[in-house]
Amino acid sequence: MGRTPYDRFLRTLVCAVVWTLPLVGCQPDDGVPASEKAQAQRLDTIARDSGGDWEKLSETDKAYLIKEIAHGKESDARMILLAKAGKLRRPAGGPQPGGPQPGGPGMPGGPQPGGPGMPGGPQPGGPGVGGAGRP
Repeated sequence: MGRTPYDRFLRTLVCAVVWTLPLVGCQPDDGVPASEKAQAQRLDTIARDSGGDWEKLSETDKAYLIKEIAHGKESDARMILLAKAGKLRRPAGGPQPGGPQPGGPGMPGGPQPGGPGMPGGPQPGGPGVGGAGRP
């Protein structure tokens, strides 16, 4: 059984596609616009060069951070700069992300015994509600 011209054509086509894929740059699109990538790159550079210190920024960089990054709020721009420079850290001993949160029954921040709907607390249908009431 010999090869037909169609078989040779398919083989050539497949080889051509395989060999040209690296040239076309088959890279996945991450969905982030080029303008946002440029903003992130500039913010990285500003934070690295200043070390997170607002006073080390040029007036141009300050204006850029306030207007373009923090939408007109200087305090937000300062916090973003500190965060990007790695200067914001959680205090040691504080709650860790994803860990148990304070505030269960009997703990500060949680429901307390004697509250509405809890044993020892006011119950629905108490005195003056529905007629008879309780002593």
